[in-house]
This record gives sequence, structure tokens and C-alpha cells, in this order.
Amino acid sequence: MTFNELKNNYEYKVTVRALKNEFPFIKEVDVKGYGGSPDDMINKYETYIFLDLDIDPFVFTQMYNLTIDPIVLRYLKRGEPYWSAYLSSFAKEGTNATWPIAKNIEELMEGIHKSPAIPKELKLDKTLNVGAYYADPSTLPDNMSSQKSY
Repeated sequence: MTFNELKNNYEYKVTVRALKNEFPFIKEVDVKGYGGSPDDMINKYETYIFLDLDIDPFVFTQMYNLTIDPIVLRYLKRGEPYWSAYLSSFAKEGTNATWPIAKNIEELMEGIHKSPAIPKELKLDKTLNVGAYYADPSTLPDNMSSQKSY
């Protein structure tokens, strides 16, 4: 399967729409292709396709009354993207506070894959799962972008 075929797949489109609607801090859903092309990453595993979620960590922490992790701030203020395999890396409160949110994301994706509402011929042969979470410096609020970070 190619990245374009994935992007045109009905199950993928439903999943992306549902993720963005249920979790407004998710801005984009992608296959980054680190360690290979996006096509390589899609075909790397027999039963999974790992998706990369571009998030706005400021919307995320505000939505769930969390504090953004200072390391994330440092990266973004330096103009560098920040990524992690764990949503908990974006909040100072850590795993206990963010695990239920990450679990809900995974359950939503799994529920769509198993849903009888999607005809079998429109489903993917593989299960979609979260590969990593990414934050771009462009998510930095205007009032923070001029502050120095060391």
C-alpha cells in the first residue's frame, strides 16, 4: 500500500475526521516516514500502520487543565519541533494525567477499525495505531514566541 492509497482509504478518512473532532488538539494525522519513506513505514509491519499525530500542545494542556512540560517549551521556543512516542511527554503532570486521554485515542481508532458500519471492502487490512505525537514551533502562542529559552 502507498501513502496515497492510505490517504484515499475510507477507514483512514473516517479515523482522521473522528480524531480531529473528538480531540481538537490533534491538528493533522500523517505518516512521517522517519527511518524510511511514508510508503516504507506503512508497509513495515504486518498488522499495524503507525500514524503520527501533529498536536497543538497548548490546546491539549488547556483542554485537560494540565501544564505544558518545560522541555517542550524549550524546543518550540528554539524553533525546533518536539516529538515523543508518549502523550505524557507534553504535560508536566505525566502519565497518570495523560494515560486516559491516550487510551481514548487508541480506543477510538480501534473502534473504527472494528466497526460493522464500515463495509469490509472499505476497511484496511491493518490496524491503525499511534506512532508518535509531534508539536511544531508554529503552535507557540504569539505572546511566548519572543521569550528566550535556554
